[in-house]
Amino acid sequence: MKYFYFFILIGILFIGCKTQPEDTSIYIGGEIVNPKSDVVLLMQKDKIIDSIPLKKNNTFGKRISEIKPGLYYFKHAYEFQYLYLEPQDSIHLRLNTWDFDETLVFEGKGAAKNELLLNLFLENEKEETIFYSYFSLPENEFLNKIDEANTRHTELLTNLVETDNTLSKQYLHLAEAAIKYPLLRLKELYPYYHKKTLGLDSVVKVSSNFYSYRKHTNLNDSFLSEYYAYQNFVSAHLYNLAYHENNGKIFDKNFSAKLIQIIANKIKTPDLKNRFLRREINYLFFSKPDFIDAEYLKIFYKNCTDSTTINNFNQLKKDREALPINNHFPNFMIQSTQGETSEIEKVILNKNAVIYFCSAKNIFDEYLVKRIQFLKNKYPQITFIGLIYNDSGFSKSCFNSKIKEQYYLAADSDGYNFISTNYTRTILVDSNGNVANSFTLLTGNQIEKQLYKLIKP
Repeated sequence: MKYFYFFILIGILFIGCKTQPEDTSIYIGGEIVNPKSDVVLLMQKDKIIDSIPLKKNNTFGKRISEIKPGLYYFKHAYEFQYLYLEPQDSIHLRLNTWDFDETLVFEGKGAAKNELLLNLFLENEKEETIFYSYFSLPENEFLNKIDEANTRHTELLTNLVETDNTLSKQYLHLAEAAIKYPLLRLKELYPYYHKKTLGLDSVVKVSSNFYSYRKHTNLNDSFLSEYYAYQNFVSAHLYNLAYHENNGKIFDKNFSAKLIQIIANKIKTPDLKNRFLRREINYLFFSKPDFIDAEYLKIFYKNCTDSTTINNFNQLKKDREALPINNHFPNFMIQSTQGETSEIEKVILNKNAVIYFCSAKNIFDEYLVKRIQFLKNKYPQITFIGLIYNDSGFSKSCFNSKIKEQYYLAADSDGYNFISTNYTRTILVDSNGNVANSFTLLTGNQIEKQLYKLIKP
């Protein structure tokens, strides 16, 4: 009889164990000093996992269920930083937005793993600036600098491994990537910047084993595909290949043609391939649209598998074609901050003008405000006109008091014809009222060249 009760007891214990599910949740919380928005976002692969509101005392916290081990990032306003999360982690973070990365500290279970990733990021950021002074060095001296940095960074990981023997293979793979790829990126950049720094006429020739690491480097690591350090290395590698195939010439039409073909041939991971294709075609659209010929488009459409990227580009192309350069900029109605109706044609009459469209949702973005103020101060000969659109109707709260010359698009304004994409579209109009550039970006690298050309065509 005692054996009977023994087996019943074992059965109950067994059933009890099975009915207790494994905890797959994590806790994330902390404090944001000088917050720039009222939420903290936890994201993965550009998707919001959760939105955590800030309390009145600028603290936040939430337990999030069903988290799989992997690379995530938290975002506040326009800045972000990576997190490696595993079930049952409890991460507390604190930062000051005035110095986002440098003031960020972690506490709690899982903090040490993320502290290392942050320290490696800060070290690489610091050393990248220093390394630009090393590009003029001979190859062997430059490689010594790379080895010294690698030793310093590896020691940080070694110290963590010695104190924590529970680190997963996936995390170690990420940590090793955080050490390796920023330095390999600098090696990829060396031939171009060595030539540029010393003013050489031809591409620098490196030793036969300079690129030996390429044999053991995976250009299609799906786990790392969303990690910037890895993306930046792969991008530098692809640029370097195109640079050499184009005989040391860069950023001409032939270079762009070679680059997109190399992306198509070398990158097999769909997310990564789509990212690079999107990056390159958008760069050309805003800076050198004449480089996008029929052959270039053929390669792009054949290899891009992301319908959103294709549709967005098609709309950009359609928008530009609908407003040809040198044509008169069409007139439409706008409203002032006092609600007075006017015509855009009268506001920009006889002026070189920058007309930028901006959603009421992001007109308070700090970076955008600083960018506009910087350009206005540097180019006082140009009038900057902000056209704010908001589906909820006119409201003075839609405007930013730090920026002058703002107007509002009423719901029935023809100005909405110019905002069919998510891009903050900017149009340049000369003093004769003709379109000088029908689609550029205030935040783009080419905007200052375009503004200078507007002043002195």
